[in-house]
Amino acid sequence: MKICNANGSLIDSEESFLSLNDLVSGYSIKVYEYIICDQLEENVVEPFYFSLMASMRIYRIPIPVSYTLEFFVAETHKLLEANQVSLEKVAVKWTVFLNKGVSEFSMHLQTLPDDYSTTKMLGELDLFKDGFLGADYISGVPSENQAAFYVAKGYMNDHQLQDVLLINHKKEIVQTSNGYLFVRFGDVIKTPAESTGVTRLTLRNQFIKQLKDRGVSVEEVSLTPFELQRADECFIYNPLKGVFSVANYRKKIYETRFSETLN
Repeated sequence: MKICNANGSLIDSEESFLSLNDLVSGYSIKVYEYIICDQLEENVVEPFYFSLMASMRIYRIPIPVSYTLEFFVAETHKLLEANQVSLEKVAVKWTVFLNKGVSEFSMHLQTLPDDYSTTKMLGELDLFKDGFLGADYISGVPSENQAAFYVAKGYMNDHQLQDVLLINHKKEIVQTSNGYLFVRFGDVIKTPAESTGVTRLTLRNQFIKQLKDRGVSVEEVSLTPFELQRADECFIYNPLKGVFSVANYRKKIYETRFSETLN
């Protein structure tokens, strides 16, 4: 989307000298939250807001008195109106960062693909072993500060892969480069627990809740790459792109019958 909200000011991210990416990328201390919802009611947005505030506390980013739930909802409304789009077609990214010791925020929109609600097919899933993600509580804060993500992207490009598994120092699967991993063993769905260092986005929690609301047994556990070779099915949830069925990992060919029902 063209118009971004930079600390309350609406700017053109494509033409402005100080684009949103330039504004945010220069600061290493930053946290974010993605929002996808049907309406900007305070009770709907509240979980995303409190998650962002919790991330700010963990990173010791001062929370200004003005950073209320009502304030973030109003600033998001302003952004949507400036871009003349409906909430159903976009994801909103809230980012908070420190600028010379002062807390500032930015907001921008990302258009959801037309096939967002349709299960897509992903090819082979590989294991990235050249770097590790942290397994501590801080590592799970949505912050884009872990170098392994960026190195893994380069590894994918070099080897023409669509996605790779990321592991921590305990050799536990954390997530993939593009999203959250879900593995089906019979009637049970397993996904890496928060203790592995998985990024704690509110959208991840909501996706797990949606599965459980359908009567699916979902367990947040420790998973190793070896266990994927015993699984019946693997799929990936990308909050901005939707669900992807994994075709295979190593020599293991996966079923897709469950993930295809997630349309």
